[in-house]
Amino acid sequence: MIIEPEHTSKSVAVALLTVADGAMGDGGAAPVLAERIRGHGHALVTKASEKPDLHRVGARLNNWIDDRTIDAVIVAGGTGIGPQGVTPEAVDRVATRTLPGFGELVRRLCHPALGSAMALDGSAAVLARGTAIFTLPDNAEAAAIVWDQILADVLPHFARG
Repeated sequence: MIIEPEHTSKSVAVALLTVADGAMGDGGAAPVLAERIRGHGHALVTKASEKPDLHRVGARLNNWIDDRTIDAVIVAGGTGIGPQGVTPEAVDRVATRTLPGFGELVRRLCHPALGSAMALDGSAAVLARGTAIFTLPDNAEAAAIVWDQILADVLPHFARG
């Protein structure tokens, strides 16, 4: 995928995945992200929630990557170091190219609000067969920070159509 400046004004078709034991939309990152995706003129084409299971998360990612109507996937949750932290490994399995600056920036920007636990966070961005995938903690404050200070600017570069 070639990323060109003229894509910055295009709408991006986004899939939103929550990786958590709780129900999607229970006050974590999903409501914040959904509101901002739509508010910035992008299309939230699908959303889902998966339990923190490596194979289920991986299967969902593969299905969405193969869906050519989806430009980007945002995954909220499963980025910690505990047993529920399956997102980094699931994303690594589908990645064709890593975008290391994203995770570094997420950790730096979220540290003042969320503390030193961010040093152990596995937030990342990758390309997977032409689809962008961004991961971040399932935390409303982190979602607002990441959207407002990173994704609002970079997401439009991944519009395909």
